Amino acid sequence: MTRLILAMVPVVSFGQKIMNTPVTKIAQIGNNSLANVRAIAKDKYGFMWIGTQDGLFRYDGFTASVYNRGTDYPPHRILNNDVSALVCSAADNFLWVLNSFTGISKVELLTGIVKEKFQISTQGRKNENFTITRMIEYHDNLYVSAEEGNIFKFNKSSGHLEMLKKIENPFNRKIEQICRVEDQFVVCFGGGMLMLFDSTFRTPLAQLNINSTRQDFHFNKYCYNGSNELVMATTFGAKKITILQSGQQYKLADNNVDEINLASDIQCISFKDSSYWVSDNSTIYRFSVNGEKYKYKTSKGPDDQKWLSAVKVMFFSGNEVWNGNEYGVSIIKTSPPPFIPYYQGDNVITKLNHCNSLLSANDSILYSCATDGFYKINTNSGTITRIGDNTYSLSAFKGPAGEIIFSNDKGTYLLNKKSRPVLISRKYKELNKIDYDLITVFANYKDSLLFMASQYERGLHIYDMKHRKLFNINTNTLPQALKTNVINSLYIRGNTLWIVCDNALSSLDIPANKVTNYVIYDPSTKLPLNIIMDICFVKDQPWLAVYGVGLVELNTEIQITNIYATPSGLQNLGLYKLYNVGDSMLLTTSNNGLYRLSLATRKIKSFFEEDGLHSNAFEESSGAMVNEKLIVGGVDGFTIIDPRKFSINTIPPKIYFNKISIERPGKNTDTANLGIEKITIPNDVLQTVVQLSAINFTSSHHVEFAWRIVENNAEWTSNGSQNSIPLIGLPQGTYHLQVKAANEDGIWSEPKELVLEFLPKWYQTWWFKLLVLLTVAGVIYAFYRYRIAQIKKQHEIRKNIATDLHDDLGSTLNSVKVFTNLAISGVKQEESLQQIKDNLNEATLGLRDMIWVLDDSLDTVDELVTRLKQYALPVASASNIQAEIKAGSEVNSRQLSKEEKRNLFLVCKEAINNSIKYSGATQINVDIKPSGKKIQITVSDNGKGFNADEVKKGYGLKNMQYRAGQVKYKVALISSPGNGTQVEIKPA
Repeated sequence: MTRLILAMVPVVSFGQKIMNTPVTKIAQIGNNSLANVRAIAKDKYGFMWIGTQDGLFRYDGFTASVYNRGTDYPPHRILNNDVSALVCSAADNFLWVLNSFTGISKVELLTGIVKEKFQISTQGRKNENFTITRMIEYHDNLYVSAEEGNIFKFNKSSGHLEMLKKIENPFNRKIEQICRVEDQFVVCFGGGMLMLFDSTFRTPLAQLNINSTRQDFHFNKYCYNGSNELVMATTFGAKKITILQSGQQYKLADNNVDEINLASDIQCISFKDSSYWVSDNSTIYRFSVNGEKYKYKTSKGPDDQKWLSAVKVMFFSGNEVWNGNEYGVSIIKTSPPPFIPYYQGDNVITKLNHCNSLLSANDSILYSCATDGFYKINTNSGTITRIGDNTYSLSAFKGPAGEIIFSNDKGTYLLNKKSRPVLISRKYKELNKIDYDLITVFANYKDSLLFMASQYERGLHIYDMKHRKLFNINTNTLPQALKTNVINSLYIRGNTLWIVCDNALSSLDIPANKVTNYVIYDPSTKLPLNIIMDICFVKDQPWLAVYGVGLVELNTEIQITNIYATPSGLQNLGLYKLYNVGDSMLLTTSNNGLYRLSLATRKIKSFFEEDGLHSNAFEESSGAMVNEKLIVGGVDGFTIIDPRKFSINTIPPKIYFNKISIERPGKNTDTANLGIEKITIPNDVLQTVVQLSAINFTSSHHVEFAWRIVENNAEWTSNGSQNSIPLIGLPQGTYHLQVKAANEDGIWSEPKELVLEFLPKWYQTWWFKLLVLLTVAGVIYAFYRYRIAQIKKQHEIRKNIATDLHDDLGSTLNSVKVFTNLAISGVKQEESLQQIKDNLNEATLGLRDMIWVLDDSLDTVDELVTRLKQYALPVASASNIQAEIKAGSEVNSRQLSKEEKRNLFLVCKEAINNSIKYSGATQINVDIKPSGKKIQITVSDNGKGFNADEVKKGYGLKNMQYRAGQVKYKVALISSPGNGTQVEIKPA
């Protein structure tokens, strides 16, 4: 949206008041052009509807919803882009849109959705071409006229459409207007012909031909003044049409409108608050019925005047007039505003690019020092004239005899009687020392002393006007020396001159000629203030504008008591001039905006170009108070400010949940409903964005938003001017989102609430949680059963080990006891001792076997092989038998349970023992290979063999089968006489 501001001030000229008016221009909203505005309406929710040649827009001051034929959002598709008329009635909740050439679109105001479309045709003959351009409301019906003479009646409730009549006229002219006066209708044709009908449109009740000889006579617009009269805007001025009735006879009469003295082509006319508002091809006028006449013009030059020219539609909203023409929408105020900006003169060429200083000569004449010269401005005529050449000019002030003095890069000049610039010494020889000095700021003390500060750091010039003497004080003029020669501002209060310097503040007691210097320290940083730009007093209390710091409040001892900076509402700290207005407010300029501090509330309000200023940028020394008005300048002109016209907007914005966008994987959903109170958010949502509308057209750019989610935070979160709230990462549940908005004066609306129900994601549903609970319970139970099984296994292993210890080691130790007693008694002593030795060796080996089984670090096949070697190789070697024990590399690292390790070892040990004792072999082989997830062990020898069928119960085979079965293995015996024996231990 492009918003530009111009100016407003009344001056008297030839019996009419010229209003240099501020104009807010809306050329586009987002990427959408508002060219060729045809209709403007306002709905009961406060939204503005703008109909153009390119579509329809619902505007809230921030953004606009777009309605046209080709929009990507189907609920906003209307019949055609060309909107020619709008009807918005408080009686229903719909906007009726007339689309040229096609028909009527029905838009629901609450949701903004196009509910129905009604194609208009002449009794089924769709091929007949006609142009429908006018639509008016009467009771529950809409009356629509086509240029070709067709009159249609559309019932809003039933949707019934019928053609009432095709009006034939002798001149075959087009219908240009259809007007309603109470229960009757006036149809206006080109060329100046009018016909009066009742609501049936059967036959004309009366007819009038204003100017049948002029084919260029046209009815552009009309208004109804409430007195049974129509006032028509025509190509030949304003015409008043009166309906006269005598019995059953009617008559149309025309007269000139006494209040409107325009004979030009009037494009638009409207009646509001006892005044006619009129637009011709150049500007807008207001004619009051009490005789006051106003002409509205801009002060930013003819290029911007086009926004007030050839207005096709006017709409009144509060104290604003919304005007539509080919360039877009322009908004002007019905009452004078506080700001009067000037930029470009009526001569088009002359523009005030930079106003470094301003001087008021009288009520209508101003002088401006600019970067490209010295200018004279006549606020009455709107002319801007450059005086002299285009030299950079810095300051202007009045001399001893009221002369206009200005200072530029070439020196200091005054205007002679012929308004020509001459060096100041031409009249005041004693001022020859400042002929070629550049004066920055000045102050006049009782028309006796003139103080002038030098840009070239020559200090302060003091001119005694009565005695015509020039003095100077600076950093070297002891004892009355300044702390610095860089002077930013001069301010006289009583008999004291306050000299504002870059890093110090000085005061000059004028009668005593005494200088006092102050260095002011910031209590928070303990550093002196730097770049002090200006000073003013509120009663006896000084205030400073300090660049980069803010507004600084001092006490009478010149000590800081308060600093107003960004947290207080200053949006920019590049402050320049400072003014006290009636001890009620302070105004300060900056390099980005004007700021007002209310001394009663201590609140700061900002103003920018959108509010009526010439621009956002001011110049550091450009400003003066004249007759209770402030004149301040900067980039692109200057502004006259009337603080008396500042007002407080006590009406809070109307706030709505305008649109809710729900982003989901591969799908986005937009919900628009101004009355929405609750919405359900799907469980696959990625992001939810809530878009707000706060209706406050008087100053929409100052609207501030705040929000909170009651369940999460009791405090409000400021959203600034951002009118959308993104909601991401909220878990399932119901939330209450509350929003509010404040206008430009900090007046907050009542909170508006939206209930958000976030559906649970699949992993947040009750059935999923139950499934997880059951799964966890199952896992815990399975782990429990597993642990019980493991404990049982451990217990069984311990039991077996205890049994082995009891059976093997116990019996062995018992034998040792027996043989020990025999050896002691001397019976077979040598034989008994040998038997004791053998038994102890056997017990030691058995104990080592038990320890090996219990060692957790030896639970692999490789450790089984090692243990078998430790047992078998010595025993086999003692029997002259060669033993080879090996395992494939693929099984070496396989883990064995303790029970599996123990039983397989004992089975292999039994098989090896049998081969050594009974086979008569010279070679024993133990080979371990993989068998699925388990292993297979083959113990073979090259002994004499035997008949396996005859000795199945011998050789400890039953014991081997039992041990193998305990760990789910089985033992197979393969042997035959002369072929050795092979024992296979493999998984069962």
